[in-house]
Amino acid sequence: MSAVYIGSATGEARAADDAKAIVMADPEDSQLALVFDHRLVLDDYLRWLKTAEPAPLRLG
Repeated sequence: MSAVYIGSATGEARAADDAKAIVMADPEDSQLALVFDHRLVLDDYLRWLKTAEPAPLRLG
């Protein structure tokens, strides 16, 4: 299960104890290599930006 929170931040992004490095990328780049369900998460977010509709609940 994934829970996604939307927020904003200021300052410089940097890797900490949870990551070796960061990558700033275009979330609409469908060729971007992602792991786990991250492509689905980004697609749901982009759809929400355009329609304001929440992502469907996916069971199973």
